[in-house]
Amino acid sequence: MKKTALVLAAVMATGMILTACGGNKTADAPTTKAADTTTTAAAAEGETAAPAENGGAGLDLAVQIGPDPETVDPALNSAVDGGNMILHAFETLMSVDSENKIVPGQAESMEVSDDGLTYTFHLRKGLKWSDGTPLTANDFVYSWKRLADPNTAAPYAMDMLGYVKGYKEASEGNLDALGVSAPDDDTFVVEMASPCVYFSKLITHGSMVPVQQATIEANGDQWTLTPETYISNGPLKMIEWVPGSHITFAKNENYWNADKVTVNTLKFVLMEDSNAAYSAY
Repeated sequence: MKKTALVLAAVMATGMILTACGGNKTADAPTTKAADTTTTAAAAEGETAAPAENGGAGLDLAVQIGPDPETVDPALNSAVDGGNMILHAFETLMSVDSENKIVPGQAESMEVSDDGLTYTFHLRKGLKWSDGTPLTANDFVYSWKRLADPNTAAPYAMDMLGYVKGYKEASEGNLDALGVSAPDDDTFVVEMASPCVYFSKLITHGSMVPVQQATIEANGDQWTLTPETYISNGPLKMIEWVPGSHITFAKNENYWNADKVTVNTLKFVLMEDSNAAYSAY
């Protein structure tokens, strides 16, 4: 029988799941490298996370977060519970490590022009979605335009993209005006309307992750509701959602850094009463 650690917490750090791998230059600092391991969890009431008894070294964790999240759409979420799930299931171009430094994520490097008006991101080779299909720079173009789209009504669109060239026009419906492009499958370019010294931090926000155009166009606003359609690009992927009970994520074998992911499953227990959740385990 697998041992399950119950962590009674409302907020989870993304770093408990995997290492943020560095070794590439960023705009904020010289070459940085994150620690080699990051998956540790302090369980409530003295519980500790134990290796799964399935022959593997990974962990099976359970976390009580409250009721079903209002949304787990990265563009629409503005709540802590949904944000925790999104940041485990998706990954941004750059990430923040345990020392609050900007390190490579989906992009292996980032270049900023001398005038601060052009950001060029070089994606890692061979990136894939959780369903195994290729992830390219065009996915970021689509996702950022979707974030700016007035039909999406994303709560953080202005905060995240306000400095990007053409955002005002895009927010009024002219999505092609947004200053984002993909010269090739591995290069994503952002043109700024004016310099923003903290833009490298803005791009680590959960709303800035890529989302898969095909699944959204096929399923509309229902795309987030089932494991089959909730396609992601991060260390974990959704494998089960039982409304009112739990949402379970598992290691995403198609994640570029899957070897560093030390969690087998992460179960979000949907209970508002912490005592009831603890008793359930």
